[in-house]
Amino acid sequence: MSTEASKPADFPYTRPQDVTRDFASRGIFVLAPEELGISPDVHARIFKREKELVDAGQPVTPGGLPDVLEIINAPGVVDVCNRLLGKHWAIVPFTHNASFTSGGRDQHWHKDDNGPYNGKKQRHHQAVQIEMLYYPQDVTPEMGPTATVPFSQYLSFDSEENQDNFAGAEHLDFNYQLSRMEAEPVSGPNSKYSREEIVERRTAHDVRMREAVEDTGWPLVSTLEAAPLRAGSVVFYSHNTFHRGNHRRDDWNTWKDNPRFMWRFWLYRTSEPDDVAPAEMDWNALGVDPLSQADLSTASDDVTTVWRYHYHWLHTGQAPPPLSNAGARGRSATRHSLLLFRSAGLARRRAAGQDLDLVGRAPARHLRLRGRQPDLTTDDIGRLWVDRRASRTALAFPRQAGRLLRALSNDGSPLSGR
Repeated sequence: MSTEASKPADFPYTRPQDVTRDFASRGIFVLAPEELGISPDVHARIFKREKELVDAGQPVTPGGLPDVLEIINAPGVVDVCNRLLGKHWAIVPFTHNASFTSGGRDQHWHKDDNGPYNGKKQRHHQAVQIEMLYYPQDVTPEMGPTATVPFSQYLSFDSEENQDNFAGAEHLDFNYQLSRMEAEPVSGPNSKYSREEIVERRTAHDVRMREAVEDTGWPLVSTLEAAPLRAGSVVFYSHNTFHRGNHRRDDWNTWKDNPRFMWRFWLYRTSEPDDVAPAEMDWNALGVDPLSQADLSTASDDVTTVWRYHYHWLHTGQAPPPLSNAGARGRSATRHSLLLFRSAGLARRRAAGQDLDLVGRAPARHLRLRGRQPDLTTDDIGRLWVDRRASRTALAFPRQAGRLLRALSNDGSPLSGR
């Protein structure tokens, strides 16, 4: 794995028994080659044959490379797909199933469309559509590993206000493509960047891709590159996860002899889950996520409630039972958003403002404010935030957010340490 903050030596593969937990929360995980239950020789054969086809200028398809069917039918892959999609899952035969070779260009951040109709309304937050990526060779951080945004699968935009999201495919900074930056080589013989800028991720492309994610202000999200991976690794992620193709950072003279191949398959559910209900999960107690390095103890109730719902649905096809402490959890979520709104930077205030808009739509008694009402309620903050004409005004209310915090605290005093 490669992230901006940390580059651990060993990739944190997910154990088969934890795939529903990681998928419901993070939206992406990686299965280790030994979990597939097939001989490592299969990966070597696929890589060898694919390289022969590429070098000869021939198309790379499952028909010309039948060994790839062993990956789809591998016991470990079937087990994971059964857990995520039910026992009668299927593969879309007409789109997305193709081999990809990394090179010198970047792709813009996007969620894949819903071919062949490209309809936005076909998206599902539940595990109805998932994508599977297979790598027949080792993938180092320099080989253009697939870039993803963990925890982004439940997050979206209002397509009427955000014109980057006009159809089934959703985008972060779609202007990267419209401005033709996507056509510019970041690395390779025609790159305008120095070797140091490429390796150290200081090109204009690296900065723009990084800022596109940071500027969302979404909770927990960060850029993650799927590397280092061992040959035979399989990535599973939600069809709603933001991702993109990535440029290589190694010597371009080695690309032909050392290609990075990736197979992508689009899988979908055909039946409802019907397993027994899982035990309750304390999501905040999971600590630091080993894949993204996100601190899950900071996840608000607004976030973990969604994880809990999907985790339960993955097993039963039903919503989970209500929590007995729902009222306290609601006040905790409000307090968390207010803290961010009062003291965080612009991007995180944006996300907190969106959270407060949701809270503000609830009855005032839900907040259980004690004593005199503050001059500005969460309803006011949320309504001002979503009104774009008043967005600057909404950002000018950290003091009123502090008053709300005092009203929400048990003793009427400000929360300490904030």
